[in-house]
This record gives sequence, structure tokens and C-alpha cells, in this order.
Amino acid sequence: MPGPENHDAAQLRLFCRLMLGSADAADRVLRQIHRRAPDGPDEHPSDRARLFRMAADLCGVRRPGPKRRIMHIGVIGATGTVGSRIVTEALDRGHQVTAFSRDASGIEDGRENIRWKNLDATDSGAIAGILPRLDVLISGSGAGNAAKDPTEPGIHAREAAALLTALEGRLRVRLIVVGGAASLEARPGVVFAGSDELLDAAVLRGHDEALNLFRASDRLWTYLSPAGEIAPGERTGRFRIGGDQPVTDAGGRSRISAEDAAVAVLDEVELPRFVQRRFTIGY
Repeated sequence: MPGPENHDAAQLRLFCRLMLGSADAADRVLRQIHRRAPDGPDEHPSDRARLFRMAADLCGVRRPGPKRRIMHIGVIGATGTVGSRIVTEALDRGHQVTAFSRDASGIEDGRENIRWKNLDATDSGAIAGILPRLDVLISGSGAGNAAKDPTEPGIHAREAAALLTALEGRLRVRLIVVGGAASLEARPGVVFAGSDELLDAAVLRGHDEALNLFRASDRLWTYLSPAGEIAPGERTGRFRIGGDQPVTDAGGRSRISAEDAAVAVLDEVELPRFVQRRFTIGY
């Protein structure tokens, strides 16, 4: 695309290279996109999404019906509130899933296309060992899965560091992390503090440290900060997407169901739009 390459154009190129495995093939797709949309990625989210859908079509990602691309997805923290729903959403969409938990020995799961394994989310060597079979690794593990004190401030950064270290030899494996809402901003540069839970300094610092580690890396990471209020509920498939500021409803609440958070994660798996970026969701 002509002119100075903005961040969205760079991500579009990265997406095409990831999907096609070739810089030359990616450039051919980008030329086709430029012919159809000569102005390149726009600042408006809907225009950006349109270009990524176009890229996905040209890269063969959005294939309908039985020709849909099936991926092998790993889910860390697969027994958690969000992680378990990510597993279900992935299976419902026909993907192959390897589900990880600190202790999966007692889990009985009769569903097809899933296997369970033990994994410590802070052990980079163990994580590296599971990557060769995966297209995408999703980390949905909460801090409570790796430490007795869920607000222990170093746990988020340790998990982030372990994930990034493990990916050093597998640069094409995508990483999607479900983090926390604590690091969202009420306005640019001002951290969101929309509920008492988000006022805990240790939690806030931990999520900030983890997110900054991802932002400083060159891995194919995506970071989802869900809404301030997230709990089991209804799968509607209808929600709004934001960037660094929370998405709020008409009453000013930042909320999402765990089921719809899983939908957002799998949408990003199947159609990457936030490579090396953070995004958020809400009603």
C-alpha cells in the first residue's frame, strides 16, 4: 500500500503473512486489497474490520461449510469460568482442542476432538513442549490457578514471561491472552477504575506489567481485557468491541457474559484483527 505504513496496515500485512506463510503471497493479497480499497486501513473500527474480512477471504480463512479451516487450539486454564467456555465454543465450531489444567488427572470429558493434559502456566519449558501441534495457544488462566493468593502481584508477569519465552522457537504460533479489565483506561492515559474490584493496586500493577511485556515483544500476541463485570450468563453473540477504553452500556456499566467473552476469543482465532494489540468487549 502506498504512502507511510500505519500500524493497521502493518498488522494487515502481518496477518496475511501469518495466514499464507509467505511474504510474496501476502504482498499479492495486499495489492488486491489496495485495488479494492485504495485508501488503505481507516481509523474507523468498521472500516478496519472490513479490510481484515477482505484479507481473510483472500487468504482462504473464511471458508464456508465443510471447507472451513479447522485449527488445533490449546487452552490454558481450561477449567476456569472463561477458559471452560472457550473450550466449549472452540469445540462447537469444529476445532481440535487440547485443554490444559494444573491437575487434569480427575477430569472426565466425553466430548469429541478434545484431550486434557497437565500444565503449569509459569513453566516456560512445559509450555514450549506443547506448542509443536498447535496453531493457536489461548491463555485463560486466572491468577488463582497458579498461586494461592489471586492478587499476588507477580503472577501475571511471570505467566506472561513464561508464554513469551516458550514462543521463542515457535514464532508462527498465535497467542491470545485473556487478561484483566484493571488496565483499561477511562480516557487516554488514565487507568479505568470502574468498580471496587479494579481498585486493588496489586491486581492493577500485575495486569499492567503483563500487558507491557507483551507490548514489548515481537510475538504474534493478542490481549483481551474483558469488561469490568464478567460472569456466567447467556451466549448472545452480540456485543461491542473497543480498544484501550472500556465498552459501557446505556447505564454506564462495563459488562459481558463469560459465554460472549468466549465468542470474542474464537472470533479472533478465526479472523485475526488484533495481532500485537489489546482489545476489549462489552454490551
